[in-house]
Amino acid sequence: MYQCILWGDGRDYDRYINAVRYQELSGHIHVMGITSKATIYRKIDGYAFIHKSQLGDYDFDLLIIMSVSHLEEIRSEAETMGIHEEKILSCEVFSLPNLDLDKYMEIKKRKLTIFSNICWGGIVYSRLKLKFRSPLINLYILDWDYIKLLENPKTYMEQPLVFEKWQWNDLQNREIPVCMCGDVRIYFSHYSNFEEADQIWNKRKRRIHWEDIFVMMYTNHRDVAQAFTKLPYENKVCFVPFETKENSLFYMDYQHQNEMKAVDLWTIVNGTASGIYKYYNLLDLLHGDRIKGRLE
Repeated sequence: MYQCILWGDGRDYDRYINAVRYQELSGHIHVMGITSKATIYRKIDGYAFIHKSQLGDYDFDLLIIMSVSHLEEIRSEAETMGIHEEKILSCEVFSLPNLDLDKYMEIKKRKLTIFSNICWGGIVYSRLKLKFRSPLINLYILDWDYIKLLENPKTYMEQPLVFEKWQWNDLQNREIPVCMCGDVRIYFSHYSNFEEADQIWNKRKRRIHWEDIFVMMYTNHRDVAQAFTKLPYENKVCFVPFETKENSLFYMDYQHQNEMKAVDLWTIVNGTASGIYKYYNLLDLLHGDRIKGRLE
């Protein structure tokens, strides 16, 4: 059982306290008390109020930040007070469906790096409130270029980004920078210029945790999917629109529905990361468990 202190008593506290209490009633956590910048309380909802100056007197496992809008501000203050980053959680984590807190904490402590050929990885990091530990975020890479990168990622990560051209992107309704990393072309769809893309790419590249990499891909093509199955990664998944018995391929069964036939596969895949579509349990997937569909 995790011993916890809550930080924050504003509107987001009211929004998320029931989710936190569910974990407490389930025996997974014990809330020791609440702290905030307020000084007028002795108790809130039966929990003891703890002045921030007294936090050092408590031996707790988790500090749960009960504010979405002030998350980074409070996180920074807590770290300044000597509270380790691994102990700090956002209240939003408690709204994850079928939350297994032990699995979440294990993933958080692993400092997981996610390689992804579309925005899936960045969406996952954001949804789980984890630090971005991969440069492959807010961009996309075409199938065979991505396979090349995955076959020898350390070599490619040693290559500088080189601006190639501007290219119109219908979704962004603007031109986006396209760059080369060696012989791999990368489309920085969520970046406004090359300088921004290069700076963030290099910053996140230094965070890669090579000992713990989860590889994600999507493809519409069987030959690409077959090449993906041969890549030497222990934790990997490729989302495909066709039936398969390969363990590392996940069949996205949606095109039989008339209203979904015109939807691109990448839209569905990104939607599974954000929670729009309910095809799998995200924590199970990242934990390395057998992928069990939520639609079964």
